[in-house]
This record gives sequence, structure tokens and C-alpha cells, in this order.
Amino acid sequence: MPFIVFSLLAIVQTWPLILHLSDGTMESPKQSGDTWAFLWDLWWVKKASLSLRNPFHTGWLLFPQGSDLYLHALVPVNGVLSIPLQLATGDLALSWNVLTLVFLVLSALGMYALVQRLTGNRAAATISAYIFAFSPLTMMYLSGSQWNVSTTWPLPLFALFLLRFWESGRPLDAVGCSIAWALLTYNYLEFGIDGGWFLAIFLAYQSFVCMKKADWTALSLAWRKCAVVSSLWLLLSLPLIIGALHDVYGQHVPLESGGEFWSNDLLTFVKPSPMWGPGQFPVDPGGPHLAAGTILGTAYLGITPLLLAVIALCSVRRADDKAIFWGAVFIFFAILSLGPYLYVGDNRSFSIMGVSFSVPLPTQIIDHIPILGDRRIASRTIVIGAFGFSVLAGLGCHVLMSSIKRRAQALVPWVALIVFFLVVLEYWNPPVFVSHVSTSPALEAIHDEPGDFNVLDVPFGRGTGITAAGDSFGAAITDYYQTVHGKPSLGGYLARVESTTLAWVSTQPGLKYLACKTCEQPSEDDLDATRAREVFQRYKIRYVLLHKRAPDGWDVGINLGWDAYLKNVAGFTVTYDDTTLTVYRNDGIE
Repeated sequence: MPFIVFSLLAIVQTWPLILHLSDGTMESPKQSGDTWAFLWDLWWVKKASLSLRNPFHTGWLLFPQGSDLYLHALVPVNGVLSIPLQLATGDLALSWNVLTLVFLVLSALGMYALVQRLTGNRAAATISAYIFAFSPLTMMYLSGSQWNVSTTWPLPLFALFLLRFWESGRPLDAVGCSIAWALLTYNYLEFGIDGGWFLAIFLAYQSFVCMKKADWTALSLAWRKCAVVSSLWLLLSLPLIIGALHDVYGQHVPLESGGEFWSNDLLTFVKPSPMWGPGQFPVDPGGPHLAAGTILGTAYLGITPLLLAVIALCSVRRADDKAIFWGAVFIFFAILSLGPYLYVGDNRSFSIMGVSFSVPLPTQIIDHIPILGDRRIASRTIVIGAFGFSVLAGLGCHVLMSSIKRRAQALVPWVALIVFFLVVLEYWNPPVFVSHVSTSPALEAIHDEPGDFNVLDVPFGRGTGITAAGDSFGAAITDYYQTVHGKPSLGGYLARVESTTLAWVSTQPGLKYLACKTCEQPSEDDLDATRAREVFQRYKIRYVLLHKRAPDGWDVGINLGWDAYLKNVAGFTVTYDDTTLTVYRNDGIE
């Protein structure tokens, strides 16, 4: 029954995605570049896995240098799970959309199992599961094409197996906990760090309880159990961790961070999602600080869930009450998400009696700790906080229903329905924006063409989401269209790339002009036909794809001089032309 209920809720909360499983993706129009990159992730994991290659390195984007993907948002767990769907359907969008619905259901079922184990109350478990799986936070990340952050289904399994291991001591539960933590880590490296923080809070809480009871045997056992889970996780995650550390400290891949800008405003927790009600697109993140109501700045808790959480905390009577731990999880990660300074309404400066001041937060200390302080976006830590909040709300619902049951048992089902209805009302998400993706028969023809050659997408660019060389929009387009034509490309959009790989773009005659939309005239070395053609020959560029419209139909915006340059200077000939793209061929590449 929970599976059926949560499946129907997943369809409703993502409506009308179910009607466009094979011809669209759920996204915000301003984040389509991330969507194309994540679709490429699924395609690449399948390609690398079936050909027995290391999926954490690619030479198919950013050719000829290629790039490691240990620090990229590769979501390899999603990619592996998508392989059967890709093989069965041959449809990348359909594969992801099916997984989207499945992951939402798994998140709900995992939380249902966790809270049901904590309370024995199925109604409270159902409400808590809905709060976790369909929160404005999760749905905004999903709509904002933050697939690495919105894939949260291993979280409740991680906590559930941890509790089971704590109570039973069975090795299989320790293995289950470590596997769930490793799945979180592989899909999003920063979730691996957050899992460590979660375990540390759990150990601190249990240690406090043991010391309060003067039970030193239990205290020693608690530390040993956490050591077992940590060791198993490290063993499972070591390939990714070693690769990531090598890239950071060996290859010197810069860990670009938004720092203070990409942190939550305090109002983030009380401002409803922009998708609620009329369903507007998120506000633009521009400004001095990440505003509440943006894709990365939406973490609305809701009035009803917040009241339930307060009930849980107010009902605490003993030091070992479960609500203390889950409240600590929420508060800890909520504070981390606020970044180095407290912001309220985009303002970090406050004044009392004419004295101006700002409020520093613990993130300032953590930011100076290697690895732990190398987060890309601080606001994402609220995902684990929202997880703790969801459990806390479930505990509060159980307390409320238990109190009513002692006085008027017949009212309990009605109270549960009313609470559930209020939460659904506050977290109402549909209709979502579904972007229709398209392709071209010309790209499918390139896919079927034999030979060792490469493709250049124009506007040409290489981007990381924060920094870019050339055109960042063109970089993201490259990712998507490679999944169609299946040939190596010189551009690409990856989360983190070596600085020299980006700088290379500005050193190549011909390529650097095709990376500049605003250049009125090519530079002197770009106009040197001999040098430019030598570059195209050296990198085996048989086809140039001049994109006029993006896969979702948006106008790309091109340099009007590119067409003449490709024909007259680079020596390409047009083989295909329509309203979306022009295909140029270099007949000198065999």
C-alpha cells in the first residue's frame, strides 16, 4: 500500500512529466545546461561500463586533453541504474524520467521504513515520508537539474541500517549502512562528507547518553561500531576518494567555490517555494547573495511540519529521547547551510542602538579544514538537515496522535488525514515545467558514419558551471549532442576541470574565434588560413555543428561571421542546414 500511495504521489508531484516521459525533461529553463550535462553523465557511464573503461575519466569531451571525472557531478549510481533502461529503450530522456519517479518513491519508502521503526506509527511514517520525498527543497533541486543533490533515496537507508546495527550488532546491518553511505558518496562526493558529519553527531549523542548513565562498556562498544561502519565505507569509497585527492593535490584541479554567495538566507526556511501556487520559475540568483526563492535557495520547511517538529522537541523528557538527536541533525546542517555569515533578507549587517555588526558562523572555521572546507555550494548541506527535520516532524506527529488517542481514539484517523492534507497543501508542487528536447537526423547520420574523427560544436566552449573558456552555453550543448552523434568533441561542460585545459581554448587559431560570440572580426592568427586549417586537421575535426537553437528550442545566439569564416577560411562545406543547426564538413579528414 505505501508503494502504491507514494507512486501515485510521485506522478502527481511531477505532473505533467508522466505525459512526456520520452520527449521531455523536468527542469527550469534557466538550468537546461545542467540537464544536458547530467544526461551526458548517464550516457557516458553506460558507454564506459559496457566497454570496460574507467568511467571516472573521459577523452570524449574536452578533446584532446580529456578530463578526470572524480570531482565532476557524474552521478555514477544513477548512471549504472539507467543502463538497463537505456539498453531496453534506446531513449536517454525516458530512462532518466523513469528513474526520477522511481527515486522519489524509494526516498519515500526509505523514510517510511525508518520512521515506522522509530515510532511504530504508520500514519506518522507516511507523513514523514511525504515531507522528505516531496519537500520543496527536493522538488526544486529536481526541477533545477541538480540531479546529484535531488537523488536522496540512500539517506534514509543509511540511517535505518545504522540504527539496526546499533541495536542488533549484526554485521549485515553494518554492511548495509556502509553501502548506503558509499552510494551517497559516489553520486555526490559532498554527501559522503555529510554522511561523516551525520555519523559524528550520532556518535556524540550516543556517547553523551552512555556517559550520563556511566555505562562505559556501552560507550566503548559505540565507538567500535562507528569505527566498523566508517572503515567499511572507506573501503567501498576508496577508488573515488583516491582519484579525487589526486586531482586536487596532484593535478591541481581548482576547487572553485561560491563561498559566501552560495549560502542560505535565514528567510530561505520560511519562504514558500516559487513553484507553489501559480508555479513561477525560480528568481535569478544574481545579486550580492543567494536569495531565498532561487533554485539553490529554496528550503521551505512549512508551517505544519515545523509545528510537528516543535511538538517533538517539546515532548522530550529524557536525555536519550530520539527527538534530541534528530533535532541536532537538523540544526547542525541548517547552520552549515547558512555559510560563513548570517544573512537575513540578503543583508548580513545588523544594527542595535547604532552599533553595526555581523554574525559569524561555524562555517568560517570549517572552511579552513582541508577537504571538509572545500565545498562548492554551502546551501546544499541543508539536504541532510531537511532529512533530520522530516524525521523530527514524524516523531512530533506520533506524539500528537498518541496524545489524542488517550483522550479520543476515534479522532486519531481524522487528525492524521488533516495533518497529511495540510502538509500536501503546503508542499504542493505541480504543474512542473517540462522542457521538450529534440535532435536532428544529421546528427544520427554522423553517428553512423565510420572513421576516426572528432566533432566541434559552435558556439565553442569549455565550462565548469563557475568558470568557462569560450561560450558556456555552447559547452553544455556539446554534452547533450554528443549523446546523439556519439563522437569525441572538443568542447564540454564538466563540474571541475584543470585550468590549463580551459586556457587551451584561447591559444588555438580558428577555434578561439569560434568561441567568441562578440568578436566582430577574427584576430590575425585566426585569419591565417594555413594555421587555422592545420588546427582542424591536427585534431581530426571532420564536422562542425553550428547551433542556432538549443535542444529545448531556445535561441543560442551566434556570431554572424562564423558561417563565412568556416567556409572561406577553414575550408568547410555545408552538408546540412535547417532552423536549428548547420552542419559543415571537412573533406580533408579521412
